[in-house]
Amino acid sequence: MLMAGLMGSDKLQADESEAYFRILLESAPDAMIIVDDAGEIAIVNGQTESMFGYDRKDMIGNKIEMLLPDRARKPHVGHRQNYSSSPSIRPMGAALELVGQRKDGSEFPVEISLSPVSTSKASFVSSVIRDVTNRKRMEQEIIAAQEAAVRANKANSAFLAAASHDLRQPVQALSLLNGALRRTVKDERALEMIESQEHSLTAMTNLLNSLLDISRLDAGAITPDLEEFPMQRLVDRLSAEFSRQAQHKGLVFESNPCLATVCSDPNLLSEIIQNLVANAIRYTDRGKVAVRCIERDGRCHIEVEDTGIGIAEDQLEAIFMEFYQVRSKGGAKEGFGLGLAIVRRLADLLGHEIEVKSDVGTGSCFTVKLPVVDADNGPVDASDSGEAIAEESVSGLVIQIEDNVTA
Repeated sequence: MLMAGLMGSDKLQADESEAYFRILLESAPDAMIIVDDAGEIAIVNGQTESMFGYDRKDMIGNKIEMLLPDRARKPHVGHRQNYSSSPSIRPMGAALELVGQRKDGSEFPVEISLSPVSTSKASFVSSVIRDVTNRKRMEQEIIAAQEAAVRANKANSAFLAAASHDLRQPVQALSLLNGALRRTVKDERALEMIESQEHSLTAMTNLLNSLLDISRLDAGAITPDLEEFPMQRLVDRLSAEFSRQAQHKGLVFESNPCLATVCSDPNLLSEIIQNLVANAIRYTDRGKVAVRCIERDGRCHIEVEDTGIGIAEDQLEAIFMEFYQVRSKGGAKEGFGLGLAIVRRLADLLGHEIEVKSDVGTGSCFTVKLPVVDADNGPVDASDSGEAIAEESVSGLVIQIEDNVTA
């Protein structure tokens, strides 16, 4: 019950609960003000004094509008009268930016909750006021960060547009000049230097392409073109492409028939598998590299297994980070640590799961899991030659990736 005479009000009835009421009022974490039906301040707590800079004796008996900026005082009188005609528990000015004014004239944003309070002799309005300066500042910082991100994204798009032409063009020109020199120079010493130059240009091109690919994926500039196709076409093409490389290193290359029809982007999926197979061959000195296609639980599991250097268990997740190099014997081979970072981004873009199992010194197995098309959708000829998917790649997006198991 409200108590009479508290803080100078003669409209409030006192009773034995006065001490308890004072404790509750003063322990509230927010400013609390009780206003009578004439708009005069009847009760305030200590938080109100701290928030507005007034002593409570300066507020008691004065209109509540004293705590508002001049521009808001007259409109507030009308709002207060409207509330008194239909009081309810609700936030004040839900769609408005509410502002309080301290004794020194400084303004600050607030949130206010209103509650009607009635006694046997009078009606009051209890308001709980919270200073939301910190929250508003954080909101502004978030908005500023979002705007900065939008600007950065636009700048990144502009960089991609420029880099795709302006940065590649001089590298391509150097490559053409290098080829011309190889055809015209006969001196063996000079040819060795030209060959070294060619290796450097190749490394530069691969690095540039990988950086651009990462940027395009992060900028959302690549949109997958999903379609249904027989997985055997992709396996045949990759087998034809990589079996010769494996044989050149003295490795056995294995692949099994795949009858599954899958749903994916054939070009982007090809880049994922191509990158994994190239890594397997590069980091396997003896033994074999195998590409297996297994249907399991409604999905097609494409496994790329090798008997190479292997990866320690504590590094299996880190290998998908940009520029990461595996800490193992034989792991510091050529590459930039971007290949598997691109693989992970492409897999996420396509919604395909990537799984890795590996033992140091024994080998690794990378598995790509993608959905199998229901047979009810109709039969698909899985005997198409690898040339078909190669022709599709001409019109689609092709990403050149620097393969690197130490990515």
